[in-house]
Amino acid sequence: MSSYKELYNSVKWQNDIMQNQYTVMRDTYSTDTRKVQFMSSDIEFYTRVNYILWIVYYIVFLFVIYVIFFGKMAAEGYSTQFQFMVLLLFAIFPMIITSVELIVYFLVARIYTLIFSIPYSKVPGKDNTPVFSVLDILPPGYNR
Repeated sequence: MSSYKELYNSVKWQNDIMQNQYTVMRDTYSTDTRKVQFMSSDIEFYTRVNYILWIVYYIVFLFVIYVIFFGKMAAEGYSTQFQFMVLLLFAIFPMIITSVELIVYFLVARIYTLIFSIPYSKVPGKDNTPVFSVLDILPPGYNR
C-alpha cells in the first residue's frame, strides 16, 4: 500500500505534466504572438511619425530663435525680455500641448462612458502620467 506522501507526490507530478502539456498546446494554437506583431508594427509606425514631427518642431524652433534674435523681431526693437518670453513659451509648448491632449482625452473618454452607460474601467498605473512633464521635450520613444 502506498503512503500519503507517495500519493501526494504522484498527483503533483501528474499535475505538473498536465500543466506543461496545456502550456505547449496553448502556445501552439494561440494567436497572441501574431496579434502582438501587428500591434507593435502599428505602434512603431506612430512612433516614427511622432519622431519626424518632433524633428520638424525643433527645426521650426531653431527658425523662431533666428527670427526672434536676428530677424524681424530684433529689427523692430522688441525688448529682450519679450523676446525671451516668446522663446520660453515656444520651448515649453510640447509640455503644454501634451498636458492638454491628456486632459481632453480623459474628459472625452469619461463623457463617452457616461453617455453610453459603459462602466469606466480604471487601469492601474495609467493615471500616473505626469500632466506637465519635462520629458515631453525629449524625442518620442524614450521610456518614461
